[in-house]
Amino acid sequence: MKTTIITDFFENTESPSEAALASLAAALLDIRETDNVLEFCGDNTAAPVSAYNKIFAHFPLGVKRTDTADSLEELQKHFGFPISCIERCSSDWLFTAKTLRALHSTGKAVVIMAAGAASTKNDMLIRKFFAENGYIEAVINLPGNLLEKISIPITMVVFSSGNKCIRLVDAAEIYTRIDRKRCTLSETQIAEILCSVNNPSDNGITVTVKEMAEHEFCLQASHYLKQPLVKNGVPLGTLLRKITRGSQIKPDVLAGYRSDTPTAYRIITLSNIVNGALEIEENEQYLSELPKSLEKFVVPKNAVLLSKMASPTFRSMVFTAETECSIIATGNFYILEIDETKADPCYLQAFFESAAGEEILEYVSGGSAVKVLSLEAVKGVLIPLPSLEKQKQLGKQYRDIMEQYLHYRMHTKKLLEQKRHLAETAFT
Repeated sequence: MKTTIITDFFENTESPSEAALASLAAALLDIRETDNVLEFCGDNTAAPVSAYNKIFAHFPLGVKRTDTADSLEELQKHFGFPISCIERCSSDWLFTAKTLRALHSTGKAVVIMAAGAASTKNDMLIRKFFAENGYIEAVINLPGNLLEKISIPITMVVFSSGNKCIRLVDAAEIYTRIDRKRCTLSETQIAEILCSVNNPSDNGITVTVKEMAEHEFCLQASHYLKQPLVKNGVPLGTLLRKITRGSQIKPDVLAGYRSDTPTAYRIITLSNIVNGALEIEENEQYLSELPKSLEKFVVPKNAVLLSKMASPTFRSMVFTAETECSIIATGNFYILEIDETKADPCYLQAFFESAAGEEILEYVSGGSAVKVLSLEAVKGVLIPLPSLEKQKQLGKQYRDIMEQYLHYRMHTKKLLEQKRHLAETAFT
């Protein structure tokens, strides 16, 4: 193995937070004077294979991939994983794979990556490979603002070999604020995190590979620690006749169908769903015609629209009445056509608007900066399901309240128009 020894990670940094991260990594690696240690700060393609027994890797986060077909093939041959593992994965995991290529079979590595890499869909296959093959020993989910000029939360992953289960620690709320934009970790907080890694704790959990497989190999401790409890929960996918992603029509193509006057067709976006109801400005968002390519995105009666992205929470509404024109949903929506022999659409909508519904949608979503629902996540949402009779009772109550809300919204709009008219005529 190589004889390069680097024990002072971030040795040139003036950042107390980066120095604290280095101290945490050094403790996790249990560095000794006889160890062969390498610090990776960037692309490590040229690093010798299986050369080091201790590695600390911290790469530029969120950079665009610049890998070549040869470098991907080299990684594929070294690890024996299918090319699909790294075809679409983030640069964080690509750098990580290159790091582990340089690690000796008996060694240990600590890697810093963006928090999103611990849970995003695109990285699921590579997380699966490293988890199933025993590479992942522990994961620490850390807060944002610990790295200079980078505000996003980060994750520290400990890699070794032969791991049958993985220790996950949620340290996202453990930090000391330096100023409004920067945080650090005190020596006491580093010791607290290490204690949670090595011992049972309220903010830590040990999961098996089998358990992770049921959660898309998510490496976020909070995902397992804060799993919502749903009594008599039934997967949403079993209550649907059909689920369709909204139209992916390109803006320049859509512009050709725009109409300045009312027609029989209207297209809606995320901003048009407010408080569980449709809200569109008068004479806006009409289409001159309905192209055949958009026909399947017309929202049918009693369908539920659920947003794909949170803004800031996930938005939804149920189309309980025939509208004056056909409504076309864009790609930021899922169109849920309910099997009404199993579930009442208004009951489902009421659940999505509840605190419990918001919690479970947040739970199953992926992403760090922006929460996103995948198709599989939507299907897997657990819905508390009483008898159909009870659902319809609650659904009717919801409908009645929404009718009152829409009435008062229209009344409020008219009052605002009168107020504006009064002001304009009084001062002209």
